[in-house]
Amino acid sequence: MERLRDKCEHPPGGWVWRDDLLGKVVISKTFDGLIDMVKRQRASNRLDIPSDLAQIIEHEICRRLPDRFVKGRKEAMTQEMLSRHEVDRATDVLLQSWVRNGRRLVSEEVARVRSDVCQHCPHNVKLGCLSCRGIDRYLLNWVGHNRRTGYEDLLGGCAYDRCYIMVTVHLHLTELPTTARSLPPECWRNAGGVST
Repeated sequence: MERLRDKCEHPPGGWVWRDDLLGKVVISKTFDGLIDMVKRQRASNRLDIPSDLAQIIEHEICRRLPDRFVKGRKEAMTQEMLSRHEVDRATDVLLQSWVRNGRRLVSEEVARVRSDVCQHCPHNVKLGCLSCRGIDRYLLNWVGHNRRTGYEDLLGGCAYDRCYIMVTVHLHLTELPTTARSLPPECWRNAGGVST
């Protein structure tokens, strides 16, 4: 399980955890406050409180955080450059083709696993704040707002296909553009990766 480097440092998005057993999002000002609040709400609803609940919550929070917040992760150093304009163009072409071919999507769990792989990839080129410019909202209008993976703020453009990763993780492999360069071995688009 992944661990936080510093539980006193406020992470991007804050101390937030979605408790599926409670069916709600729990928010606190501190990590310890979050754990305490989840335990109290579960206890008042007579729900199970596993002994490793704090570690489970910590791991889930780490999954959505940039590398610098998580112990033992090496920060991906992006050497590639992409312009937002070329990523906009390539993604628009991809989405138009996807609509013509029937708008097929992979399962939400597959999209989440793919996003987790991509967030660590050195070819995930950061393009600035996508939500500040409304780009994330525009892209989610295409694939569906209910399909958020929790990694949207960590995903930029793929240096290989020049498309927004927050879109490609939701599409079937057959919908994705081919790349001139061979993909890195850890990429989910390779045979044996998360591809269904």
